[in-house]
Amino acid sequence: MVVLRFRKHRIPFPVKYLAPTVHKTVTKKSKTVPIEASFDSLGTCHFKISVKVPAQRVNQEYEHTIRAATRSVKVPGFRSGKAPMNMLRSMVGDGLPAEAAEHLLEHVIPEALVGTKLEVLRLIDFDASSHDIPEGEDYSFDFEVETAPDIELPEWSDLNIEAKPTEPSEEQLEETLKAIGRDHPRFEEKEGASLDTDTLAESDIQFFLDGEEGPQAEDLRLALGSPLYGSDPETYDKEMAGATAGKELDLDVEFNEGFEKTEWVGEKGKVQVKVKRIVTPRHASVEELVADLQIESEEKLREMVTSRIGMENEANERRRQVEEALDSILSMKPFELPARLIEEEAKHAEQGALERLQKSGKSEEEAKKEVKGQRPALQDNSKKSLQMYFLLRRIAASAQLSVNKKDLDQAYREIGMRNGTDVKTTQAFYKERGLESQLQGDILEGKARNYVATMLAAQNAPAPEVEASSAAE
Repeated sequence: MVVLRFRKHRIPFPVKYLAPTVHKTVTKKSKTVPIEASFDSLGTCHFKISVKVPAQRVNQEYEHTIRAATRSVKVPGFRSGKAPMNMLRSMVGDGLPAEAAEHLLEHVIPEALVGTKLEVLRLIDFDASSHDIPEGEDYSFDFEVETAPDIELPEWSDLNIEAKPTEPSEEQLEETLKAIGRDHPRFEEKEGASLDTDTLAESDIQFFLDGEEGPQAEDLRLALGSPLYGSDPETYDKEMAGATAGKELDLDVEFNEGFEKTEWVGEKGKVQVKVKRIVTPRHASVEELVADLQIESEEKLREMVTSRIGMENEANERRRQVEEALDSILSMKPFELPARLIEEEAKHAEQGALERLQKSGKSEEEAKKEVKGQRPALQDNSKKSLQMYFLLRRIAASAQLSVNKKDLDQAYREIGMRNGTDVKTTQAFYKERGLESQLQGDILEGKARNYVATMLAAQNAPAPEVEASSAAE
């Protein structure tokens, strides 16, 4: 007996957005004997597909199964693929009916789905092994599917999204200048002061192991709550609190992985701290920023910052308009989602919330109690998230947007630059973990949002002025 291996049951799904039609019968034409498929609605995005496979087609699938299984088998006296069917059949043995049934379903189900023109998300509770398909007889069976929602889009002119001003305000300018000043701090010595939560200790430090001198650093600004490398946080704060200029102290440290002197890793030593002065941090003034950033004048700095704020305001306003437009579409053209899908998404959200709470230090019991209180909000958010997912893909389909290799390569380059990896390494990471389809979805969603922003901009664009002479004509 020849031992044969068969492919696993795989069913591809159609991807076009097409509105379902209830109880419509269709016939699939192909080179092989056609099947018949009809479908009936069982509820929101839930359909029963009824399939009839003629006996002739069943026989074809049996023959295909036998030939696929014996393709690499050499039969003495016959060229490859030319041996009589009855001889090949004997090589397959008792497993033929089960394998033929799987082979038939693998071919017939996709044909039925294409014929119905439903956008199927997945089969529901389908077990291929439960089908016993006799050779030489018609075979009829049903299966259930979950489909994408049927989404109708309004005319863009029906959306009343009011554009808000993006001109930078004086308050925004001053707040941004303060933030830039915070990133370019100044440190002023505070005579007679001691280290507290409002001050820093400008110090020189040096590490020691059994009296041997190790790495050192000068003019480090030490703060309470930010312990030195390898020191115990509580001991560090206790010893450093109230330190004044001229104070010297030794702290116990442990040299962990990553320490500059690798041969000391795993050992315990000391760090010597010499406080030179106590300083108070403050934000740089506008005049100091002009000097630090080597800008010609304060006026030029304000001009540059104002321009940057304006661009950020415009980007934020575009995002706001897109979100408002999407919410308006959901309100104007509501659609239902598969109940199971919402339930599964909500459970996934609850599990994620539970894990985050436990990582934050809460016990399992405390986390479960808190998640239970969040359940209604998590369910609403899950439904909204799914609605946005399908709505954006419906918009992408209507605008004939797609993701190509160039888009993916660009995304890999950007991800690689952010993480310090090359394109090939980034691409391999995504493919190995099955994340490429998710990345494609993210790119498509971004394109759909940009398309919405473009359509809204066209609606908000001022009408071209008409010259008086042209108007008179």
